[in-house]
Amino acid sequence: MQLVVPLGSTVTAVLDGHSAVDGANFPDGSKLAVSSNDPAMATVPADGGGIPPGGASSEVSFPVTVVGPGSTDLQATVTDPQGNPFTDTATLIVSPPIPPGLTHVVLTLTSP
Repeated sequence: MQLVVPLGSTVTAVLDGHSAVDGANFPDGSKLAVSSNDPAMATVPADGGGIPPGGASSEVSFPVTVVGPGSTDLQATVTDPQGNPFTDTATLIVSPPIPPGLTHVVLTLTSP
């Protein structure tokens, strides 16, 4: 997945999982680790806020702090209670802020 936002945006990462063990999205004892490959562009909490004791029956979300323009891959790894890792990556692209003032022009042709 890829998301493009302007600098200054608020971004929330949402992680959805599916477990055959007990039907929970994230079973009890699962561990979450998240990272950004360019912390000068965006940062995330090391544990993503974690998975609550007892597991999580719905999506898990965590904040992404946008620091500067550029592109970074955000990675989330959930390790289940048996030690099996499940990883996914999403790309965040942050565009420079749009300066105030003229944003676009429209050229219209008419005939007298």
